Amino acid sequence: MSQRDTFIKIIGQIICGSIIGFIISLICYLLTYEFFVKTLVGNQIEHGFLVGLLTFISLGITYGSGIASMTEGIQLIGKRFGEEIDWRNTFNGAFLGAPAVVVLILLLNTYARCKSWDSIIDSFGQTTLAYFIHMFRPFAFVLTLPLRFLLKIKFPIELLLILSAAVGAILGNTFSERIETKLESSITNSDSAEQPT
Repeated sequence: MSQRDTFIKIIGQIICGSIIGFIISLICYLLTYEFFVKTLVGNQIEHGFLVGLLTFISLGITYGSGIASMTEGIQLIGKRFGEEIDWRNTFNGAFLGAPAVVVLILLLNTYARCKSWDSIIDSFGQTTLAYFIHMFRPFAFVLTLPLRFLLKIKFPIELLLILSAAVGAILGNTFSERIETKLESSITNSDSAEQPT
């Protein structure tokens, strides 16, 4: 596949996966949370734990359905380009994409509040862990630069979470394929080395 086709395929996967994932997530959210939890159950259950549990379940269903449908959209575009995409690896990558952005946002907020960062370091005292956290601070600055730029230009955080899941799905599939190829080649090489000449 040419570089142009690869680029078009990746952009198509991100756009198609994001749109399908967003639509299915929105439908699941409206059905499970807005309709079921808030309307049907909300008036009859007053115990906070049960309401919280049902809310957690509805959000889990929404997130899982959105990720699964996003994976299907990415597979659909891959098939259009003649590429067979592993569903499990793509799903795992998509599942971790959005939480990775959440972690980066938390890291950015921690870095932005120097007092908060210093208080974290001070809370560990004069330990090795405090030293490593202090050494991680410049790395955290570099790691959050792209996110810092996107938030500065008022890029919608919701869209960023959706796109990060799609990008995570593509990266998850790509890295898994490369690891599997390396494992297969190392197994083949070790088998050929063991055979008598």
